[in-house]
Amino acid sequence: MSVGTAGVDGVPNSVELIEKNIRTNLNAMQEMVEMNSQSTPTTVIDGGVIIGFDKEKKSEQLGL
Repeated sequence: MSVGTAGVDGVPNSVELIEKNIRTNLNAMQEMVEMNSQSTPTTVIDGGVIIGFDKEKKSEQLGL
C-alpha cells in the first residue's frame, strides 16, 4: 500500500490517494472482491465505486 497525491491531466489540484496492490496484499484483494469487482483499476471515491479507467467519471466524482 502506498499513500500519495495525484493530479488529473496535469491540473495542479491534487487528491490524496491510497494505492493497494492486490497481487501482494490479500486484504486488498478481498476488498476488491467484496465490491464485486473482477478488474483493475477499481477506484473508490466517497463510497462510490468506479471499475476500470474512466477519467471523466473520476474527475466528476472529485469535482475537478
